Amino acid sequence: MRFSARLKEGWAQRTLKGSSLRRADIWIQAASVGEAYLALHLVRALKEQGDIKVLITSSTSQGVGLLAEAKEHLSLEIAYFPFDLPGIMSKALAHVRPKVMVVLEAELWPGLFAASSGLSIPLLIVNGRLSPSSLRGHLLLKGFWRKYPPEKVLAVSSEDAERYSRLFGERVVDTMNNMKFDRVSIQAGGQEENPLKNLIPASWPFVVLGSIRKEEEAGIQYVIKRLRTERKELVIGLFPRHMHRVGAWEKRLSKAQIPYKLRSQMDKAPARPGMVILWDKLGELGQAYGLSQAVFVGGSLRPCGGQNFLEPLTHGVVPNVGPHLDNFQWIGPEIFTLGLARQVKNKEELVHCLLKDLSEPRNPQEVLDLARTYLRGRQGGTQQACSEIMKRISQR
Repeated sequence: MRFSARLKEGWAQRTLKGSSLRRADIWIQAASVGEAYLALHLVRALKEQGDIKVLITSSTSQGVGLLAEAKEHLSLEIAYFPFDLPGIMSKALAHVRPKVMVVLEAELWPGLFAASSGLSIPLLIVNGRLSPSSLRGHLLLKGFWRKYPPEKVLAVSSEDAERYSRLFGERVVDTMNNMKFDRVSIQAGGQEENPLKNLIPASWPFVVLGSIRKEEEAGIQYVIKRLRTERKELVIGLFPRHMHRVGAWEKRLSKAQIPYKLRSQMDKAPARPGMVILWDKLGELGQAYGLSQAVFVGGSLRPCGGQNFLEPLTHGVVPNVGPHLDNFQWIGPEIFTLGLARQVKNKEELVHCLLKDLSEPRNPQEVLDLARTYLRGRQGGTQQACSEIMKRISQR
């Protein structure tokens, strides 16, 4: 493990050797980038409640890197999540001494749960989701989970709540609106406010292929070749879901003789027609959506569970997604029936739909208005989560 490319970063913090975690009122664990965004959103709401010391940990370097950018602004402590061994986790909790431990979304850590129980630290699962396949695996340790349950589970759907109830018992499980709906702010934004406006000239059509997973890279390469054949002047923004896949994409594009340039090399040089921009900088996907005319949100062309496809709507762009959205059933089918997203069956249909979006663009303001109405009844989960967290803090 010490020499693993994904684990060697932050080794001292992961093992608590030569690095101790600081005291905090709330410890929030955010697995990777998606959960880190959610954690920062939650902390902003919690900070409105008063002067609260917060530690956020993440299991990946990308998650820690994202949190580091907000550390000073939000007065946070950040660190890598310690390895989930009983001795390490007990030591970590003794260092931090949180009044409440918050686990975001889909992580169940046996060492953490047992150590929290042993130290009488209330543990909450917030924005919880639990897939059928994960439930089957966890039920093999059902006796353990019944012995060390969380104090509260706030699940994002009735289906997730039912699965958590089978694992922990109905007494500790409740539902909430997904906090990701609260992160979506529907407002008209012009290109003049977009930091990338000089990178992507408005005169060139721009397609964003966002959050592309390793499993769908071959299919997306096919999509890129087809799009470039049909629209010679097209600029394509390619966003791998994980930064360590940038090198693999460089090899793939070079072998296929597809011209590309790394985003990090383009601060002073705008895109050219026919170019693929391989994005190797974090935090710019939303800005790229704001300049695009057609969008695909990855993790969905192959069975990877999908990625959050609400963000393009904040820019008046209707996203295309693939058939595999197991992790995003909480969004519900209405978003498709309202025409606020389009689900394609395969890579050929994706090419057709992206080309259609380029040739028959929808009015962004109409999309924004419809999206605002759709979201209005689905927001408020963040406040519910804050109430549960603050209740535990006041009790301690």
